[in-house]
Amino acid sequence: MKFSFDTFSFTDTDILPEKLAIAGSDEDLSWDEFRIRTEKLSKLFLDLGGSAATPVVIYGHKEASFPVAIMAAVLAGIPYIPVDKSFPAGRIESIRKTSGAEIIFCCNDDVAPEGFVHVLRSTFHSSVVERYSGGNLSADSTCYIMFTSGSTGEPKGVMIPRGAVQSFVKWMHSDYPIDASTVFMNQAAFTFDISLIDIYGAMSLGATAVLMTTDIGKNPSLLFERIKKYHCTFWNSTPSFVMISLMHPDFKAESLSSLRDFILLGEILTARVVTGILDAFPMSRVYNAYGPTEATVATTIINVTREVVKQSGAQMPIGYAKNGNSISILNESGNESDEGEIIIIGKHVGMGYLARPELSAEKFFINNGERAYRTGDFGFIKNDIVYFNGRKDDQIKLHGYRIEISEINDVILRHPSVKESATLPFKVGGVTKRIVTFVVKKDTVEKSDILKWAGLYLPSYMVPADLCFVDELPVNTNHKVDAAALIKLYSEQ
Repeated sequence: MKFSFDTFSFTDTDILPEKLAIAGSDEDLSWDEFRIRTEKLSKLFLDLGGSAATPVVIYGHKEASFPVAIMAAVLAGIPYIPVDKSFPAGRIESIRKTSGAEIIFCCNDDVAPEGFVHVLRSTFHSSVVERYSGGNLSADSTCYIMFTSGSTGEPKGVMIPRGAVQSFVKWMHSDYPIDASTVFMNQAAFTFDISLIDIYGAMSLGATAVLMTTDIGKNPSLLFERIKKYHCTFWNSTPSFVMISLMHPDFKAESLSSLRDFILLGEILTARVVTGILDAFPMSRVYNAYGPTEATVATTIINVTREVVKQSGAQMPIGYAKNGNSISILNESGNESDEGEIIIIGKHVGMGYLARPELSAEKFFINNGERAYRTGDFGFIKNDIVYFNGRKDDQIKLHGYRIEISEINDVILRHPSVKESATLPFKVGGVTKRIVTFVVKKDTVEKSDILKWAGLYLPSYMVPADLCFVDELPVNTNHKVDAAALIKLYSEQ
């Protein structure tokens, strides 16, 4: 059996029901167990008032019931919002208020976030209901809402419709090296949309997804043990995550013989990373992919061979546009080989930002009858291959997470002892290595107090790695904060 994204229902195939579907941090589920729990939870979501207009929040980390809840919401036609247990209460409350969600499904025994009308636990499957099949909904109905960093100080919810998910899944089947035998290594948090490659890929093929917790991800030895235990074949991560593994002597084909394909996205992919993988796994294939959350996970892909590395220099191209869709370059010359803003056009483009009509109108538009998105990324196209050339605003990528610096700065400025602040990315070789905040304080306050404050409202990956007190923030001739001067000061310190 498998999950069909054409009909949004489970279908019978030649996949054995006892085959492993999900290996969670707490338990393993066969395909038969996964289907039964998903169908039961789908009906329960609907019985409690979930609908296409009222999303459900899924709260947890890497428990087996997290993908169960994802697919239960998809089956029922209810938009879902993934929330990791590491999120601070303030951020969860902001998401709840913005979305109007009343139902929260907790995948673990942690204390549930406050404010929700209905709190469900993973023990729901002890109830007995008949087999359930979700109703039909339009392609424009919202499938999921993924909250990302927002420039106004509040996270923004990207609304992805069911039709966009269908389009993405079909593209994976045609262009990704995956089939029913694939065993996906899933290490990205479910609040990071690259995780959907593993979940939607496994569910649509009748394959297997092996979930890796944050703790395992930080310990290569534990990660490798789990890869070997479940014979993972497909590695999906950011380049930074691979770099950590490349430093370990057991990250090689002799030790991890099942790994055969690597897909990397979320950050700039360098020749060093690609060469490191190909040296360690000579028979493997490495793919680079690109795409913002607003365009359903990814929108370009390329098989990065040694020849591509040789031709490309230090930074790898981001690939060919998704089948049936297109990418254009917006610039004054009208020539796509010249640098300009990357515009994504096609069915996989999202519907806009939840409860943010002005921002949606600024970023999303209709191009010849199809949805289009202004990415804010610079790039160019040569021989049908798209190349990335950086951001046009203060948005950065750190460890694969998309972060808007202004959101961090907005939170720190709310601290009662902070007079002024400037938050900047500290880069080495053009790659962001850490986030640093410079503060002019009003009165006596410790660095740790301000960073603790930031942790109350921001996910851990957005809390600055360092904080520096300064007497004043330097300005340039345009009367803007002189970022270069601050970074120079930090480097010297």
